[in-house]
Amino acid sequence: MSADTTLMPIPGPIDPVPVPRAATGRADGRVELVGLSKEQIRAELEQGGLEAKQAKLRAKQTWHWISNRGVSDFVAMSDIAITQRGWFV
Repeated sequence: MSADTTLMPIPGPIDPVPVPRAATGRADGRVELVGLSKEQIRAELEQGGLEAKQAKLRAKQTWHWISNRGVSDFVAMSDIAITQRGWFV
C-alpha cells in the first residue's frame, strides 16, 4: 500500500518570498496585507480603528491564513467572527 504523495493545491495568491515588506497602499485606500509581518498587520489594524486587544488577535489569525494557508479572501477566513469579516472587506 503506497501513500498518495501529490501535494494539495493551495488556493489564492501565494507570496513566494515570506519576507516582511513595507505596507503598500492601494488606490481605494486599503492596505495590502500579503507580505506583512504579524506586527505590521496589527499596527495597520490599530491604525484602521480596531482596539489593541482585538487588533492583536485578528492580526494573528489573518497572518496565519495568509502565510500558512495562502488565503487572501476574508470571507474564507472561517475563524474570524462574521461580524468582524465585514470590517476587513
